[in-house]
Amino acid sequence: MSIFLGTHYLLNRFRFVIWYNASMIKYDVVGLGGCGVDLKVKVPTLPRPNHKVIAEKYDVSEGGVTSDNLVQCAKLGLKTAWVGTLGQDLWADYLLKKFDEVGVIVPEPVKLKNVVTQQFWISVDKKGEASMVGIPAATRALTPQLVKSKFKKIIEKAKHFHTEVAVIKIAPALEGARIAKKAGVKVFLDIDGDPFYLMKEEKIGTLKDFLELLKLTDVVKMSKPALLGLTKASELKPELLSKIFEFGPKVVFVTQAEKGCMVADHTGTYIVPGIKVKAVDTVGAGDAFMGGISYGILQGWDIKKVAEFGNACGAYKATQKGTRASGNLKNIQKYL
Repeated sequence: MSIFLGTHYLLNRFRFVIWYNASMIKYDVVGLGGCGVDLKVKVPTLPRPNHKVIAEKYDVSEGGVTSDNLVQCAKLGLKTAWVGTLGQDLWADYLLKKFDEVGVIVPEPVKLKNVVTQQFWISVDKKGEASMVGIPAATRALTPQLVKSKFKKIIEKAKHFHTEVAVIKIAPALEGARIAKKAGVKVFLDIDGDPFYLMKEEKIGTLKDFLELLKLTDVVKMSKPALLGLTKASELKPELLSKIFEFGPKVVFVTQAEKGCMVADHTGTYIVPGIKVKAVDTVGAGDAFMGGISYGILQGWDIKKVAEFGNACGAYKATQKGTRASGNLKNIQKYL
């Protein structure tokens, strides 16, 4: 009996040590967002309406706006974790394995019943330009209740919290931002597309929730369509960035593909030229940029240096095939 009790005590003690160590883990970046597979075909030209093209090559890679920028963070040496939802299928197991391979921790895997893991079909032409069609499925099934019940303690342990206005609904992203803000965690938001189009046509959420999410955001990274949509402008101009401050963010980045980016903070607005590269796959370059700026801000760099580093991360990714083929610190430094 004494041997049994002794073994039982040691087992419980071992379990407590594992739980305690897990509860004390701190993260540089925790991301809440989409995660799925990209089923990619190479085509001579992007298909037009009522037009068929024949694919030359087919491959599978991992994707998702926030997931991709977390991979970039991990490759730069940051302690990184992803929270979100997957389906109960082979793609979910594949994605969890891929996260593990690059060092992105998934502390609370959530696999939902009766939905498939997010999938995107991507056509890429010879110039590296792309068009996409997606089925968000499990990603869109993420709810604020799941964020509170499963991910709250993980988000609270981060230095930076990343989320998106892209594929997941706004309500769970907002819940994550609320948790982060209350815990003193800096909020990073990636707006990947015209938010009004996404709200109206994609039904990702309400204007009220979107405006509250912006108000909680410290650093926002936007595509050109996102900035033009939010400001109701027809032409991209540097002075538009300062208008975003009125919504809440303190730092605004706007990516312009090969042209580089624009950035604004309390010190002013800057145009940071891009790095000329031979692009072979631009999908994921903006996500790598997002990971790069998070890394730069954690280093305490001035905003122009942060933007230059983000450009370098995006440029390197554009030279590599695969949505998450971002570079490590040694790869990126060559571009600087």
